[in-house]
Amino acid sequence: MADNHDNSSMSRRAFLSGLAILSTACPAQAQKQFRKYTAPPPQYKKPYPRQEYITPPGSQSHSHFQRLCTGCHLCVSGCPNHVLTSHASPLTNMAQPVLTYERGFCKPGCTRCSHTCPTGAILPINREEKSSLQIGQAVFNLQHCVTVKDGVHCGLCARRCPAGAITMVNTEYEGRNIKVPAINASRCIGCGACEYYCPATPLSAIHVEGVQVQRTI
Repeated sequence: MADNHDNSSMSRRAFLSGLAILSTACPAQAQKQFRKYTAPPPQYKKPYPRQEYITPPGSQSHSHFQRLCTGCHLCVSGCPNHVLTSHASPLTNMAQPVLTYERGFCKPGCTRCSHTCPTGAILPINREEKSSLQIGQAVFNLQHCVTVKDGVHCGLCARRCPAGAITMVNTEYEGRNIKVPAINASRCIGCGACEYYCPATPLSAIHVEGVQVQRTI
């Protein structure tokens, strides 16, 4: 029994020693790359200056939502993903909710906001409808991408996209062959997972623009 215990202790020490050597041997650039493969804390992200804001899923269209939303914020307080925030509508001057993706993304299986609206500004939808409802369209900005800025390969947006709307493709940039995201507009639902998980700061290299009329894709 003593021999088994000693062998086990020696194996454990050897394993831990190996980990210590590996961690010190990793170059700083590799560690930098690893850190960039996770979503940055919200305080490092700025809200993207969208040309078209994103209204809640089930709101049908900008005009429908602006006409019926009273700014009660029941949907905001009930959002488990922390993506709904107030926005002063240019038409009604009320603090009507819009989606923003610094703190999370609009998960395809979540329909809570559509069942809390008391005015019909957001109509009830089920999970199946939500997962194929386009509320926005992803847009890529090469200049913000860490592949260009830091010289690392990322692809986090493609791996995290729940709709499978993003693939990584080869392209030439300043004499280098790099991989960048290509967005399939026919599959993108605008959930914001790509924008949320993008490691670029303070602005994500990929963001979502709202659509005037929501549609099933």
